[in-house]
Amino acid sequence: MELTKIPKGTIDRYLWVLVELERVERINKKKYALHSDVYIYENKTDRDLALSHSKNVASGLEHLLRKGSYSVRDDSVSGDKYEECALMHLRTGYRELYAVFEKAAAFESDVEQEEKRLMDAVKRRLISLSLPTKTLNPENVARVVYEDIKAALTGHDAGFLSNLGVDGGRVMSGGCSLAGEDVAEQVRNFIRKEEASEENRESVNRIAETENKYCDLRRKFGKEMDALIMRVENGTPLQGSCQMCPRVKVIGRVL
Repeated sequence: MELTKIPKGTIDRYLWVLVELERVERINKKKYALHSDVYIYENKTDRDLALSHSKNVASGLEHLLRKGSYSVRDDSVSGDKYEECALMHLRTGYRELYAVFEKAAAFESDVEQEEKRLMDAVKRRLISLSLPTKTLNPENVARVVYEDIKAALTGHDAGFLSNLGVDGGRVMSGGCSLAGEDVAEQVRNFIRKEEASEENRESVNRIAETENKYCDLRRKFGKEMDALIMRVENGTPLQGSCQMCPRVKVIGRVL
């Protein structure tokens, strides 16, 4: 009003036309904002088809975030059914957001591989001690070593080692069965040595650094995905395409 000297009622009518054309979205009673990069459909039927499909695909977006189900109106759509569609829409319509997803997935894979390498090495060294194999649980011992080193690197006590004890003829810690009580001392000494290993500590530190990068990217991805899902719920169809997209005509885009 200040810039154009146009009466408020006229401005409101103009804004509602722009809202109907999806060039502008209404935030609240007094605030509007420009839509960013949305499609203009040839007719309302095509737009409604695209929006209905987008709400289904939004279940796949939600599944990527939380591996659950996303409520669409009064129904509950299984997210895993539309996860591949969601990825295709991200890949074709939201390339920057998809790049964040891919980078986070790469960091997650790196963490899993590094954890596996560390624990496999610990298990091999434990088995090489030739303790009675029927009494050992190498997987649990390796997990105890890994979790204690992680705790130590963040300034906490090595809780599994300090709580090591014998219960029912088994060496136990934190509810984990590690070995038979006949090898309790050997297992305790092994865990103590592995947790003091500089090589193991460096490996766990690298894992923690990669995990932090992954978490940072996932937070960024999650924030942008929540906003994207909300836009769909508020009536804006998704950009991009997938193998399940309805046949609709787009006459242009608002940039």
